[in-house]
Amino acid sequence: MERKRFRRIVVTIALIGALFMFGTGIKKAEAFIADTAFYGIVSGFYQGLAESSAGLGWYYNDDSYFYDSYVYFDYAKSDAYSSAYYASYSYNYYAYYAYLEAMDAYDYLDLATYYMYDYWYYYGTGASGDLAVQYGGLAAQSLAYLLYYSAYL
Repeated sequence: MERKRFRRIVVTIALIGALFMFGTGIKKAEAFIADTAFYGIVSGFYQGLAESSAGLGWYYNDDSYFYDSYVYFDYAKSDAYSSAYYASYSYNYYAYYAYLEAMDAYDYLDLATYYMYDYWYYYGTGASGDLAVQYGGLAAQSLAYLLYYSAYL
């Protein structure tokens, strides 16, 4: 009788341990996809600030806004990369698609950063500012898909 009871206690402890291990693994995967969504949101915020700053620069004809836009695009690029980093470690089903969209956003924001710096450095000559805002808009689309895959699904 004692042997059966001892065996039942050992099996119960093993099942509880397995449950804790399984549960923490899922929470870790959910944490990575949550970080992916968080950095995607922050990247979208900075991307919006960058385009808004560029619009104010054209409206007020002030080059300092273009430098601010360049800095905001750079922040957005960094956060898009962080989002891709966390998506690559997530076990969520749609994490791969979130990773692809985050890397697309990173590439677009890299181009937007380059062109906005070029536009600011040469005092608003050429079409670099237009290209920066265009690539910023494409990054916004990729960030929207990123948030769809990481936060909604």
